[in-house]
Amino acid sequence: MTTDTVELRLRRYGIRTLTGRTTALRQLILQAPASVVARMLGYTLDHAARLATEAGEPGPATPR
Repeated sequence: MTTDTVELRLRRYGIRTLTGRTTALRQLILQAPASVVARMLGYTLDHAARLATEAGEPGPATPR
């Protein structure tokens, strides 16, 4: 089974895959540095940084 086949089957039942993937990425970025996640998954640093901002990740100058 390919990823395309899985996606088509999920869509047939009304499950939106892009929303789930984005949500999972945001959660992962809250648990690990965005740069590490980007490198591991092949995303650009800009994309990972944007997802981190959307997820509520504090910037580097903000203390945790």
